[in-house]
Amino acid sequence: MNPMGKSKAPLGASLIVLSSLFYASYGIWTKLMGNFFGGYSASALRSVVVLIFLLPIAIVYHKLQPLNLKSNWTYIVGITIASLFVWGPLYYAILHAGIGISLTINYASIVIGLFFFGWLLLRERFTRDKLISAVLGFIGLGLVFSLCV
Repeated sequence: MNPMGKSKAPLGASLIVLSSLFYASYGIWTKLMGNFFGGYSASALRSVVVLIFLLPIAIVYHKLQPLNLKSNWTYIVGITIASLFVWGPLYYAILHAGIGISLTINYASIVIGLFFFGWLLLRERFTRDKLISAVLGFIGLGLVFSLCV
C-alpha cells in the first residue's frame, strides 16, 4: 500500500495481462509478416513498438530514471548479447516451425531459466507461488497457441 491507501496491484496486474496479449500476438504478426523483414530487423522494430507503448506509461506515472551507463553497462551489454541469441532465431523459428511450438519453447525456456538463475545467482527458493504461476502460464500458453497451430 502506498501512503494514500491505494493499492498499485490493479495497475500492475493490468500491465501483465496487456504484456501477455502482446506476447501472444508476437507470433501471429510475425507469421503474417513472413520474410518481409529479416529476423534482427523485426526484433529492432518490435523493440521500437514496445518503447512507443511503454514510454507514455512511464511518463504519466513519473517512472523514468536516468540510464546511468557507468553502473549499468554490464546489464546493457548482457541484454544486448542475450537478444542476439533469442529474437532473431525466434523470428525464424516461428516462420519455419510454427507459432505454437516456437513460443511455447521460448516461454518455457524463459521461465525455467529465471527459476534456475534466480536459484543459482540469488539463492531464491522455488516456492508454491512460483509453481502455481508457472503452471498457469503453461496452461495459458496451451490455450492461446493451440488455437494458432
